[in-house]
Amino acid sequence: MPRLHLPVRAAFACVALAMLLPVSTLRAQEAITLQQAIALAQEHGQLAQIAAATRDAARYRDQSFYSLRLPQLSLGGTIPSYNRSIIQVIQPDGSTLFRPQDQLSGDLTATVSQSLPWTGGDLFFSSSLAQLSVTGQQTVRTWSSTPFSVGLRQPIFRPNAARWDRREEPVRLESAERSYREAREDIAIHTTNLFFDLYAARVQLANAKANAAINDTLYTLNKGRFEVGKIGENDLLQSELALLRARNSADGAQLDYQRALSALCLAVGVPPATALEITVVADLPTYAADTTRAVAEALRNR
Repeated sequence: MPRLHLPVRAAFACVALAMLLPVSTLRAQEAITLQQAIALAQEHGQLAQIAAATRDAARYRDQSFYSLRLPQLSLGGTIPSYNRSIIQVIQPDGSTLFRPQDQLSGDLTATVSQSLPWTGGDLFFSSSLAQLSVTGQQTVRTWSSTPFSVGLRQPIFRPNAARWDRREEPVRLESAERSYREAREDIAIHTTNLFFDLYAARVQLANAKANAAINDTLYTLNKGRFEVGKIGENDLLQSELALLRARNSADGAQLDYQRALSALCLAVGVPPATALEITVVADLPTYAADTTRAVAEALRNR
């Protein structure tokens, strides 16, 4: 077996070190799989939070809608109303005097109403109490009350909006729930694309670093060969140009890797500066697609 010269063995050592660098970094940090990345994105990602907030808002609107259809108790009135005025008081001798008069009044009405979804009207029961106190030359206090009254407010020349709203509300809630489930699947697809973009960027970065290490070693060897006169200056310059291009490619690959890493960190809901590592399993699951069932499910659910 031929012996390798020292510069050549150094070149192979640099290449091996560049190829093993991502592996050592991967072992030093906790790596996540694709399933873990999807779970993190669906729980803590910004898109997941937006989808959950939209779903919760739809649920709250649904609860508010049915709460308004329950019997409603309302209190209304004026407590108190005060009025002070100067009035004319005719005396027995025919003269007129101006006297101050104070009026204090108050009323309170309690109403229980229930919407009628069949007709679109409102059935209400109310009870009211009022008091009037007049203070002048003498104090007069009177009370009036309506212990119980029943009424019906029924629109006649317009459609029954309450009945249609009652039929639409379950459909709106179901549409929001399905949109939420669809958003979670979109998040899974988006996270999967970002996951493999990061994996491809990592592989490209490793290749670019290995290429830069090889060209650096070759340039070092060519400088020694140029000094002893085995190659010309043109060959040396070509070797230097190849080294500069390899370093430029490595810098570009490093930038692409950082961009892909930041995008995945943003998707899974971790700070962009997190040193996130991913791992790809070799065993790929196989699925037998049933086109008939797929079409049936699409027609029923979409």
